[in-house]
Amino acid sequence: MCSSDLDEEGAESNPARTEITLTPVNDSPVVDISSPTSADPPNFETTFTEDGGPVSITHSTPSITDVDDTRLSSCTLVLDNIPDGLEEFLTFTTAGTAVSGVYSATTGVLSLTGRTFLSEYEQVFATIRYNNVDEDPDTTPRVVTITCHDDSGSPTSQSVAVTSTITVVSVPDPPVVDLNGPGQADDTAVEYAENSAPIFVLNDEITIEDPDSTALVGCVVDIANPIDQPQEILDVVVDNIQFSQTYDASTGTLDISGVGTLEEWVVLLERVTYEHLGDNPDTTLRRVTVVCTDDTGIQSTGTPTSTITIIPSNDPPVVDLSGPSDNSFDFFNTFTEGGAAVAITTADATIFDVDSDNLSSCTIRISNPLNPGNEIIRATASVPGVVTSYNQGTHVFSISATAPKADYETILRSLEYENTDGNPNPSEDRDITVQCVDDSNTPTDTSNIAHAYIEIIANNDPPFIDLSGNNDPSQDYDTAFIEDQTDPTFVVDRDFVLTDVDSSNLSQCVFDIQNPESGDTLVVETQFTSVQDSYDSTTGTLTLNGDTSIEEYQIGRAHV
Repeated sequence: MCSSDLDEEGAESNPARTEITLTPVNDSPVVDISSPTSADPPNFETTFTEDGGPVSITHSTPSITDVDDTRLSSCTLVLDNIPDGLEEFLTFTTAGTAVSGVYSATTGVLSLTGRTFLSEYEQVFATIRYNNVDEDPDTTPRVVTITCHDDSGSPTSQSVAVTSTITVVSVPDPPVVDLNGPGQADDTAVEYAENSAPIFVLNDEITIEDPDSTALVGCVVDIANPIDQPQEILDVVVDNIQFSQTYDASTGTLDISGVGTLEEWVVLLERVTYEHLGDNPDTTLRRVTVVCTDDTGIQSTGTPTSTITIIPSNDPPVVDLSGPSDNSFDFFNTFTEGGAAVAITTADATIFDVDSDNLSSCTIRISNPLNPGNEIIRATASVPGVVTSYNQGTHVFSISATAPKADYETILRSLEYENTDGNPNPSEDRDITVQCVDDSNTPTDTSNIAHAYIEIIANNDPPFIDLSGNNDPSQDYDTAFIEDQTDPTFVVDRDFVLTDVDSSNLSQCVFDIQNPESGDTLVVETQFTSVQDSYDSTTGTLTLNGDTSIEEYQIGRAHV
């Protein structure tokens, strides 16, 4: 620098110089990650929500400037607090740049290196994300501190630190119900055999997990596809007083409620049972689902399902001889000696089979025939294609053919019992059994044994007299008496017949001359018998009295 002065006379002095040496000082890079509307530039604030995915730790257009340099050599980002450990971390992308990056999950330090342009570091900054996969994250705010170095190598090469503050919002997590334990799918499967006792339907390896709750307030176990309601039943035995349960049979929904630990609920769910009360269950696979609610009001996700295979069993036919109006399957009737055949069923007798439409046979048997050869079962109705027969030797009436139950009912309702014996044995009611077989060809294809009890009423039969015996088809006897003959004439043939099918004794026999004449008389020889005789000559009547055997009366009659 040069300068000069003028004296009072205006004369100029000699020139003088001052020299100034300029020493340059490196300017630090300036990092700005804030948004244009930030209240705290150059810093940045954001919010991470549990399960919401990674969030950027900078504005979408971060800025790095340096008044005396166009390049950086490195940047360091430090996640200052990592309470969730390896569950939280920073991610980044360096593709398309000369920047290299290394992140330490243990220390939370992201190191970016590479002597390259500011813009390339800006590009990498825009890709940096914070993520936390913890299902119950600590809600302490996270702070990421960022510093960068230019390539001057001077003491002022480091930028002023800026921070990215991340607010962490925890979201209540749903409980997770697994019906068959860890390491497999959530579902399970069971089998239920028709008419069996209740089965445990949800397996005994259930697990319930909840990252941020230790208790449940309720579980709903539901038959997702109830088909045979209200015959399908879900139930659970509740021991602890804090639990209760209700079951809606119309929807197949079991609602269990009460505050309990996850472990207590595991025990409860393992006790849930399924039962089918019907005799002909639909064999469609049943799906039983479970939904639980934790003490924050969050329901479990997914549909853990127990699939029930229904194993049917054949139900035997049921023979009812007395029809639906009577509580008994048996029938009672009376047969009177000499009367018409009687029915062994009511007119509305039924054969019921809940799971078979056809029968293959029925057997009707007189189990205690007391007049063999004279007791008969017959059907007054017939059905085309259905074969019927009666075996007199075994006293069995058979119906056979694969035919609808209605055809068998038609024949069954027409069955009759008859006893043609002139002296039927009334000592026992006849027990006629009826048993039918369905067409399932299974061990349970045979019905109950229904009984028709027939009371036998015997009538007293009169004695039978055939005076001519075997000599004449008529029962009368013709003889002759010749006047003045010395021997009397017998009024009965030598082989005359005197019988009584139901009595072995007689009490009286009367011989009567219908048109007596003077001198007519009837005499008899009753010696050596118990029979007493008397003759009335006025009326021509010979009377034999005495309660004694037919044989003794035959002796007496033979000598009249």
